[in-house]
Amino acid sequence: MNNVASADRLSSSRTISLSGDVTGSGSFNGSANLAITTALAGQAFTAGTYTKVTVNTKGIVTGVANLSASDVPNGISASKISGLGSAATKNTGTASGNVPVLGSDGKLDTAVLPALAITNTFTASSRADMLKLTAQTGDVCVISTGGDKGSYILIKDDPTQSANWQLLTPPADAVTSVNGKTGVVTLTTSDVHEGAGLYWTQARFDTAFAAKSSTQLKDGAAIVKTTDTVVINCGNA
Repeated sequence: MNNVASADRLSSSRTISLSGDVTGSGSFNGSANLAITTALAGQAFTAGTYTKVTVNTKGIVTGVANLSASDVPNGISASKISGLGSAATKNTGTASGNVPVLGSDGKLDTAVLPALAITNTFTASSRADMLKLTAQTGDVCVISTGGDKGSYILIKDDPTQSANWQLLTPPADAVTSVNGKTGVVTLTTSDVHEGAGLYWTQARFDTAFAAKSSTQLKDGAAIVKTTDTVVINCGNA
């Protein structure tokens, strides 16, 4: 057998393959360099940014996902988390510094409210209707008609008890009526007692004038009195 001194290619091409974590292959006969395009073995993922990845012992990513609640460890200090707000660092409850919790009705429990009430005003046609109101201490009811007419304030929590409603008595005015009239009063001369000074009427004037003598009237050019001197001109007309 003769030995070949030199050759520029293989007598038969050979396939060079990569396997395992990196795959790829190419045909090589020695006449040119071989470039093999490789690919990582395993699952392909959509390009993007992920908060959670799974890798194997060689550091190859085998899974991607976003964080879930179970991925967050317990015991992280609120000072390490931004954007929580001041309420996030408070405990719920009714002690000093706590954040109270609303009830199922969406309102605060009355136990955490100070001793005050927002007054509501109601109207009713009778005391019986007033006792049916859903009212709180400090609320006012105005009864518009009947013998119980007036304004009442609830002084105790139970509005169904008549004794818990106290009548609001207005202060007494200096004038309660005018000539026996109340409300918006319009007076005429017949409503005013004259006393010694009579008010003027045409009839009274005519009567008084007719009773006067001419001597009681003020002197003037058109009146002749018995005390006047009359000169008669006897000359020619």
